[in-house]
Amino acid sequence: MCGCKINIFEYNLNMHLKTAFIILLSCHSVLSQITEDFSDGNFTDNPSWNGTMSDYFVNSDLALQLNNSIATTSYLSIENNLNNSNDNEWRFWVKQSFSPSSANFGRIFLTSDNEDLSNCQNGFYIQLGESGSNDAIRLFKMSDGNSTLLCAGSDGQIATSFEVNIKITRAINGDWKLFCDLTGGTNFVLLSTANDTSPLSNNYSGILSTYTISNANKFYYDDIYIGIEEIDETPPSCLDATVVSATEIDIQFNEPLEQLSAEDVSNYTLAPSLSIFQVNLDENNSSIVHLSLAEPMSNGAEYTLSIENIEDLEGNSSLLQSFEVSYLIGETPEIGDVILTEVFPDPSPSVGLPSVEFIEIFNTSNKIFDLSEWKIEDASSYGTIQDGWLLPNSYGVLTATANIDSFQSSYPVTSFPSLNNTGDSIKLYSSNGTLLDMVNYTDDWYQDESKASGGYTIERINLIDPCSDALNWSASNAVNGGTPGNQNSIFDNTEDIEPPQILNTLALNPNYLQVEFNEGIDSNSLIDLTFNTEPILTIANTYIESAYANGLIFSFNENLIPSQTYSFSLSNIRDC
Repeated sequence: MCGCKINIFEYNLNMHLKTAFIILLSCHSVLSQITEDFSDGNFTDNPSWNGTMSDYFVNSDLALQLNNSIATTSYLSIENNLNNSNDNEWRFWVKQSFSPSSANFGRIFLTSDNEDLSNCQNGFYIQLGESGSNDAIRLFKMSDGNSTLLCAGSDGQIATSFEVNIKITRAINGDWKLFCDLTGGTNFVLLSTANDTSPLSNNYSGILSTYTISNANKFYYDDIYIGIEEIDETPPSCLDATVVSATEIDIQFNEPLEQLSAEDVSNYTLAPSLSIFQVNLDENNSSIVHLSLAEPMSNGAEYTLSIENIEDLEGNSSLLQSFEVSYLIGETPEIGDVILTEVFPDPSPSVGLPSVEFIEIFNTSNKIFDLSEWKIEDASSYGTIQDGWLLPNSYGVLTATANIDSFQSSYPVTSFPSLNNTGDSIKLYSSNGTLLDMVNYTDDWYQDESKASGGYTIERINLIDPCSDALNWSASNAVNGGTPGNQNSIFDNTEDIEPPQILNTLALNPNYLQVEFNEGIDSNSLIDLTFNTEPILTIANTYIESAYANGLIFSFNENLIPSQTYSFSLSNIRDC
């Protein structure tokens, strides 16, 4: 019982009498509704339930759970304080982790003439489970022990294990509405309606569980409300917009929508201007809207979707909302479309960067790539990029999944390779197995012994130079040791227009000549090689270590004569 103590003074009697009335009225309002989420860890106090108390407990998730070891029927009931002069509402979250049957089912009693719900003769209840496979959420009226179906959801909706949130409303004029969120959330969808003007003359509400031994702990209840109908005065809000295809966008709202306004094309705009020719409310979930575009979105382009004047079932109209959306489809990469641009094999001791190994990549093309299932490999193992999009002219940082929050523009890699400090071979493959780029670094690539001891990355200098040898890499000059996700500190994209130059030569006994160049050369150019010597030597074979090595070796059919001076000329040798 709610008690209110009021002191009334003679000099302002009327005002204090009015105060007393308001406070007493407030106490009555508290008594007229029941809210229970079991967050206090019990169901014996505030509010207090009655019934087969030992058959239930509040579990670690703070939900009410059946807990028995025999086959029987259990129940909990509570005095509901409902009356016929109000629009009333009931809400129950229910989970039954089994397939219902005639021996395993639940009932939610909206009203009952008996505190012992198993002996109810008059009232209203929701049935959750039945024989066969047509199990539906059904609303019944019970009169003198006989049940009459008022309305129901679709057959089969709860034929297997389920977790649902149910809402029932009854208006003063006898209009009943049955709502449900079949995912267990609060996005209630209207299942069915009925009209029955029978008075709510019964005093109890509650839950009843009938079960066999195998299901004696598989009933769960939470988030219970019994009282005056809570009127929704909040306009619907768009939660998310998902691009399904180049011509389809799905919009998720936070509650069911009124169909006419939801399917009004004029309530949606897409800029830069794309025509929306059709809007459909989802057949199974009226909180989802499907937009169909008259023309496709461009791959990678960003659009602004604006939404307004969408009404919910209570007639509340949505305010203007805008979302940035884009259509992305992965294109097929070719060698060189994505390159390796920075490596962090020795993060300790740190000079500013997180002590986490990473490999940076860069999209040199105008294509969009889905990095899912791409591989990053070193000399002994490989990792798989889980997901992510790499847009044109943008960087990405590959690192272990556990370190994904260490860098911006990072992509999670399962089994990220452990990079060797002194040197390693790194290869990047697309999901179809195409080798896109490779780097064979050593600690000499730092070109600074003090930085080779740890904390600094090795950065690529020229991103348009296809050569990935030591001449195009050096230690980072960044104060924190590197530039993950950003342009490299030693970046220089000056175009190389100089041909390769011979640095030195070495005659090797008995018939070999080693030639070293100032940069990597294109092994394919050896096909067009012109070689002349004096005295004459004829080439038997030409050897090159890799596609862009900076040296090659000739073997001749003739042996070289000691102390003999040879002169030679090379032409048509190209760099990378």
